[in-house]
Amino acid sequence: MKSVFCILMVFVSWSLSAQSIQINVIDAITKAPVPYANVGLYLLKSDAKELVNANQTDEYGTTKIRLDNKNVGQFIEITNLQYQPNKIPKVNEIRNDTVMIILLQPSEGITLNEVKIEGEKAVFTQSIDKKIINVDQLNANKNGTLFDILSNIPSISIDQDGSISMRGSQQINILIDGKPRSISAAALQQMPAATIESIELITNPSSKYDAEGTAGIINIVTKRNDRIGLNGTATIGASTGDKYISSFTFNHQLKRISYFINGNYRYDVRYRNGYGSRGLTVNESYRELYIDTKGEELTQNAGVRAGFDFSITPKHVVFFNGGRSHNPQQGLENMIYENRLEGVRTTQYRDESNTSLENNYDLEVGYKWTIKKPKHYLIVDVLKSNFIKEVATYYDLTDAQTQAQLISSTINNKQTNDILNYQIDYTMPFKTDGSIELGAKLTTRKFSISNGQTLTQSTLFKDYNYVFLFNDNIAAAYATFANKFKSKWGYKVGVRVENTNYNFNVATANSIEKNTKSFINFFPSMFATFAPNKTWNHQVGYSKRINRPSAGTLNPYQDINDPYSLRRGNPNLKPELIHSFEVNSTCYIKVGSISSSFYYRQTNNAFVRVVTIDSNNVLTVQMKNGNINQNAGVDLNSSIKPTAAWTINCGIGTYYNKVIADLFVNEAVVLKANVGNSFKVFATSDFQLNFRYSSPFVTPQGRVFGFNAIDISWKQKMLKNKLVLVMSVNDILDQQMFFVKGQDPTIKYEFMRKRESRVANITLTYNFGSNNENTKPNRRKQIEIPGSGGDSAF
Repeated sequence: MKSVFCILMVFVSWSLSAQSIQINVIDAITKAPVPYANVGLYLLKSDAKELVNANQTDEYGTTKIRLDNKNVGQFIEITNLQYQPNKIPKVNEIRNDTVMIILLQPSEGITLNEVKIEGEKAVFTQSIDKKIINVDQLNANKNGTLFDILSNIPSISIDQDGSISMRGSQQINILIDGKPRSISAAALQQMPAATIESIELITNPSSKYDAEGTAGIINIVTKRNDRIGLNGTATIGASTGDKYISSFTFNHQLKRISYFINGNYRYDVRYRNGYGSRGLTVNESYRELYIDTKGEELTQNAGVRAGFDFSITPKHVVFFNGGRSHNPQQGLENMIYENRLEGVRTTQYRDESNTSLENNYDLEVGYKWTIKKPKHYLIVDVLKSNFIKEVATYYDLTDAQTQAQLISSTINNKQTNDILNYQIDYTMPFKTDGSIELGAKLTTRKFSISNGQTLTQSTLFKDYNYVFLFNDNIAAAYATFANKFKSKWGYKVGVRVENTNYNFNVATANSIEKNTKSFINFFPSMFATFAPNKTWNHQVGYSKRINRPSAGTLNPYQDINDPYSLRRGNPNLKPELIHSFEVNSTCYIKVGSISSSFYYRQTNNAFVRVVTIDSNNVLTVQMKNGNINQNAGVDLNSSIKPTAAWTINCGIGTYYNKVIADLFVNEAVVLKANVGNSFKVFATSDFQLNFRYSSPFVTPQGRVFGFNAIDISWKQKMLKNKLVLVMSVNDILDQQMFFVKGQDPTIKYEFMRKRESRVANITLTYNFGSNNENTKPNRRKQIEIPGSGGDSAF
C-alpha cells in the first residue's frame, strides 16, 4: 500500500510539473494558419538560451508543447523562415491546457532567394519501399528523353524495339504521376527529360497498388514546383545532328489557390543502322538470308500540362490537372536482302518511308477531405486519358539484278486508346505509427486498331485489312493494416481483389473472331520492418502480382512492315501470375548510405518470345506462355561522399535468370552497373563522369550481348545560380548497341541494331521568381494523389 501511495504521489507531482499548452500560429496579414512553424521552449541561462523542448505545427498551424514549471526564466519562441520570430515570455506563469493564438508577421526585406539550403539531392535515393532517381542530377541527360534516363538505372534494360525490362522482365506497370495513361510506347520513349522531376521504382508494391506488372511499378513524376509565390524555369538546348529542346515551367502559389503550367518542344533527328543473318535447313538444303539496314528518323514532341488546386477550407481541397501532347514523326529506311541457296545468290532492295501523328490528352479532377489529422483523409479521383495515332507507311521491294518491282505496299494504320479511371482512397492513422488504408478502383479501357493495306505484285505475301477491337474493365478493392511495436519493429499486411473482364474481336473481309475472358484474383501482401538503431533499417516482404495480356500481344494479325520479319499476337495467351519475395537493408554511415535488395521472383505461365523461320526465310516472332520463369538477384546502391568535393553514386544489379518454354531451357547470370562520379571543381561548377555496363542476358533460344557506355558533363551556375549551363557528351566511345544471337536445332540467327548514341549537348536553364534551387520550399504541401508515392506509414 505504501509503494502504491509513493507511485501515486510521483504521478501527481509529474502531472503538476509537466503542463502543456496549445499553440495556434496565424499569419498576421492573411489570418491563415501557418503550418510547419517551429515552436521551441527555451531556458535563459546568462546570455545564452538552452532548448528544453520543441515541436512543430501541423498543416492547420496547431501544436502542443510540454512545459516544466520548476524552472523560471522560460520562454517560447515561434519561428518560420517566411516570418519574423515571435516570443511568449514567462511561460511558467501560464496555466495548464491554455490555448494561445500567436500572430506572425511576414518577413520584410529578405527575399526568398537569399535563403540557402546547403547540399543537393543525390542521384539515387533508396527508401524502404522504393528507389528514387532524381532526374535533375543526371546532367548528361538534360537534352535527352525518358529512355535516356532509364538506361542509366542499373536494374533496367531497353532493347532495340524500345521495350523496357526491369530485373529481367518486360512486364512493368508504368504510371505517370501515379496514374495509368493512354500513351503509346513511342510517345513514352520520346518524353523529354526536362519535364521529369524523378522516377520511382517500386519493385515489390503492397496491396494498395494495382497488381499489374511482373517486375513491379515505374512511376514517372513530372515537374511541378512547390515553391511559394510566382516562379518558374525556362530551358533551351541543342545537340549534334539537328537536335533541339525547349521547355518552361510556371507556378504561382496564392493564399487558397495554386496553379501551374508546363510546356515543352523537342526536335530530334537520329540515324540508325544494323545487320542480320539467319539460316534454315529445308529438305537438306541450307538457306541463308543476310540483311543490311540504314535509316533516319525525325521525331518531334510538343506538349503542355496545367493544373490547379483550390482550398475551399483548410480541410477541403479540390484539384484539377490536364495535359496535351502532339507528336509527329517521319522516317526513311533502306534495306538490302541477300538470299543464298546452294551457291546461288539473289539480292533485293527495300525502300521505306513513313509518317505518323500521335495526339494524347488526359484530364484529372479530384477532391481531398482531411478529416482530423494530416494523415487522416479521404480522396476521390477521376481520370480520363486518350490517345489517337495514325501511321502511313509505303515501301517497295525491288530485284537488284532485273530492277523489277517485287512488292509495292501502302499501309494505313490507326490506333485509339481510351482509359477512364475512378478511384477512392481512405487513410486513417491510429495511435502513433499505425494506419488503416481502404480503397476501391474501377478502370475501363477501349482499344482499337484499324489496318488497311494495298499490296501488289507479291507472290509470297497477302493483304492484311482488319479491325481489332479490345475492351476491358478491372474492378478492384483493397485493405491494408500497418503498425509498429516496441519502437523497432513494424509490419504491414494487406489484400487486394481484382475482377477482370475483357473481350476482343478481329474483323476481316471474310471472318469475325471473338474472344471473351473473365476471372477474379486475390493478391495478398505482407511486409515486416526492423530498425535496431538509427544506422540500420531492414525490411522483408512478399506480394502476389499478375500480368494480363495486352491488346498488342493478343492481336493475331501480323505486323508486316518488313516482309521478311513478321510479328504476330497470340489470342490464346493466359495471364502471368507472379510470386515475389524481397529483403531490403539500408545502412547510414558518416559519408553516405548503402542499401541492398535481395529478391526472388517466380512467374507461372511466363510470357516468352518464340522465333520461327519458314522455308522462305521469313522470320516470325510471337508471344507464348512458357512453363516458368525464375529470377533471383541482388541490387546494391550507395551514395558516398569520400571528400567534400567528390560524390559517388553507384548502383549494381545482378540476377540469375532461367527461362523454361516448351523444349527450350536457357539460363544466365546478368550484371548491370552504373557508377556516377560528381566532382565539385569550383563553388559553382560540377563535373560528372558516369559509366554504364550491361552484361549479356538470355532469351528462350538465344542470348543478347552486353554493352558499356561512358557519359561526361560539366555544369556551371551563373548569376547567383539563376542561370545554369550544362555541357555533356553521351556514350563518348560510341559503344551502345543491341546485338542478339540465337540458335536451336532447326534455325540459327543473329542481328545487330544501333541507334545514334554518341551525342554532344549544351543546355541553358534560367530560374526566375523564387524557383532558384537554393530557395526554401513552399509551406503548403502538394495534394497527395493516391498511388503517386510510397506506402504511407511504412
